[in-house]
Amino acid sequence: MIEFTLSRVALGICGIILLASVIPFVDSVHEDRVEAGMSSQAESIAALVDSFGSSGSDALTICAGELLPTTSSTLRFEGHFVIMECGGSSYRAAMLCDTVSEGTYSCNSVLRLTKNGQAVEIEVLGLT
Repeated sequence: MIEFTLSRVALGICGIILLASVIPFVDSVHEDRVEAGMSSQAESIAALVDSFGSSGSDALTICAGELLPTTSSTLRFEGHFVIMECGGSSYRAAMLCDTVSEGTYSCNSVLRLTKNGQAVEIEVLGLT
């Protein structure tokens, strides 16, 4: 009877060791997926601005909350770059068109994009 108990204890210890060796791998896979997703989102925002810049429209109104992944995320435009910040990390994507921007936008900002020559001007209409 004692052998059965000892074998179960040994099995439990082996299981804990196995789980401890797998957890760092799973955590790194999760971090890689988050990084890829955030970079992809920044590239999507850049593509939206580029698409507007090359379209025939004169103005576009968007809610930043529709573009940003979390409520703590921020968005800013610097020349030919869009920069999305989330969770202490910064994700940057290049754009073809130049931007003129007022600053940093939160998820509750309503933005209006207008064409100003070759540049896209971004201004805050209000907060939601």
